[in-house]
Amino acid sequence: MNSLANKYLFTLTLLFSQVSCAASSTETVQNCVQQTLGFEVVRTDPINNRFFVVPNTQFSVDSTSHLALDQCFDEMSWQDDWSISVFSNAKYAGYKDEKDIIPLHADNKWINAYLAEIDSSGVTLTPAKP
Repeated sequence: MNSLANKYLFTLTLLFSQVSCAASSTETVQNCVQQTLGFEVVRTDPINNRFFVVPNTQFSVDSTSHLALDQCFDEMSWQDDWSISVFSNAKYAGYKDEKDIIPLHADNKWINAYLAEIDSSGVTLTPAKP
C-alpha cells in the first residue's frame, strides 16, 4: 500500500512540475513578445497559440513589419504555428464570435479596433482591414 501511495505522489509531483514549466515558458514568450513589439499582451489563448496585444504607442503597420518575433517562440511547442492579434483597446481583444465580443460589433466598433494580425508564416503582418 505504501508503494502505491509513493507512486501516486511521484506521478502528481511530476505532473505539477511539467505544468509549472509550461506556464513559465508561456510567460517568457509573453515577455519577449511585449519587449519585441513594445505592445502589451492583454490576453493569451494557449489552445489556439494566440496572443492578443494592444500597442503602447501609436500603431503603424510599417513599424512592425520587419520584427524578428519568431525568436520569441523558439522554445515553445507552438513555435511553427502562432498568431498575434493587434487591437487598439484591450476590451475588444477577442474572437469575433465570443459571447462578450458580439455586442461590440455594433457600429463596427470591434472591427475598427482590430488593427492587424501577425503570424508564424514568415512573420508577416496582415492588416485586419484595408
